[in-house]
Amino acid sequence: MTDQRDSLAREVDEELRREQLLKLWEKFGSYIVAAAALVVVGVGGVKYYQYRTMVAAQAAGAEFAAAARDAGSGKAAGAQKVLENLSKSGLAGYSQLARLRLAAAARESGKTEEAVAIYDSIAKEASDPLIAGYANLQAASLKLDTAD
Repeated sequence: MTDQRDSLAREVDEELRREQLLKLWEKFGSYIVAAAALVVVGVGGVKYYQYRTMVAAQAAGAEFAAAARDAGSGKAAGAQKVLENLSKSGLAGYSQLARLRLAAAARESGKTEEAVAIYDSIAKEASDPLIAGYANLQAASLKLDTAD
């Protein structure tokens, strides 16, 4: 007899809980679904942004590597154009590397003032302290003969 009352009480409790959950779902269900959809869309957007950034970085890296190869093999004019494009529209890291290469090319061709100006601008704008320090060092070494 006690078992029947306990099982009946359990069934009633389960039915009450189910009804309460159903009422909560009816009241807040659309908000829960909207929040879940928003989370899924947000995560998808972040992943898409990361993918696009990675693809752009790979493309810039391939362009930079090709320009470096061309500069070493005697196709300096073509490499110069690619490096100038990268320095203007490339990603931050490749933009700075391209500008460093342009400054080195200017130094090698005897355009010391132009190379110093490029190195100085890199040193001022560089987000990486190593690149800024390297640019300062290169500018200082070029100014060594003409500075007071």
